[in-house]
Amino acid sequence: EDEFRTGGVMGRVLEAHQLAANVTIAVFGIIAAAYLVTWMLQSAWGVPARPDESGRSGGRIAASPAWGTAVRFVGGIARFIMRPPVIVVGALLGLFLVTMTGGLGGILAYGPDVDPATRLLFSFFR
Repeated sequence: EDEFRTGGVMGRVLEAHQLAANVTIAVFGIIAAAYLVTWMLQSAWGVPARPDESGRSGGRIAASPAWGTAVRFVGGIARFIMRPPVIVVGALLGLFLVTMTGGLGGILAYGPDVDPATRLLFSFFR
């Protein structure tokens, strides 16, 4: 217990675990929001994901002057995130972060010598 209270090595592992978990939530939250916005624009609101030949997005919401600019801005961000290079990098980053969070949690729950991977991960905190 003293390792956690005095800022010892296990305290640093706990802080890293918390940071990794929060960043994981942010990365997957951004990806989920991009999927949600894309779905809403394509299905629920009747706005196509891509502009038509005139360069304008159609649909009920985007046709409104009050909402049109906001919908185009948010839709543009979602389209950028959904591009294959961006979404693949985001997914791989999320996978790496989930793995790190799990490894750090394993160190906290079972100790640093549970397996070779956690031993290697723990060596960065000594």
